Amino acid sequence: MRCVYCLEGIADGAIVCGHCGRDIDLVRPFEARISKIEQQLATLSAMVMAITSEPSADTDELATRPARRIPHQLTIPFVLSVACSSVSYYMFRRSPNGQLWLILSICMPLPFGFWSGIWWGGKHARAYLASGAIAGLVNMIAATMLAGAVTRFADLADWSALYVVAIYVAGGALLFTAGGLFGDQIERYYLGTPSTGSAARSIAKNLLRLEGRPATSDRISRLQHAISAIAPLLTFIGSLITAYLTYRATILKK
Repeated sequence: MRCVYCLEGIADGAIVCGHCGRDIDLVRPFEARISKIEQQLATLSAMVMAITSEPSADTDELATRPARRIPHQLTIPFVLSVACSSVSYYMFRRSPNGQLWLILSICMPLPFGFWSGIWWGGKHARAYLASGAIAGLVNMIAATMLAGAVTRFADLADWSALYVVAIYVAGGALLFTAGGLFGDQIERYYLGTPSTGSAARSIAKNLLRLEGRPATSDRISRLQHAISAIAPLLTFIGSLITAYLTYRATILKK
């Protein structure tokens, strides 16, 4: 071994260095601890190097996962629904007896939502609802521009204008969603896709939580299937009500 002070070679059991005359026995325990710490640091360093050198599966998955895009099975029906609704409303404004064109303009999200539901595999109730709401808002803006009803932003503070906005958005959302849910039912019947989706499962869990019942998998499954079965019909009834309200409000404002 070597003296920790003068680094000269000395015997292993020496207490005093024969070269510099210093007491080695006092620093020997600290020297052992330092040696142990150095070994632990070397072990930790080897572990860190091993972890950083191996590629992470999660990192690779995130790096290779494509960015989420809105599928064309939704965007194409959405765009065509808005375009056809705007054209139908334009014909309503230009025709002396254009009530039929108005009805077509209001109900246009329904068949295009049905098309999207058949074309787009799986259950996508939330996507239908959001797309329909946006379509209803865009249709309301297009109808307002064609009618020249709003000449300044202050007109939007009118309660009747806000009512029209609300029923346009709700009507578009419910009509597109009803069509999409009916399309999902047809798709399930012919292609055998799963009969329920994540939205129905979330609703089932919330209903059981509100009722104070244990959310067992069996109860969730039964309630989920019941919601999936009646949701298209209830949505369709709601869409008819909002479509009628939209029709009445548009006729009164013409």
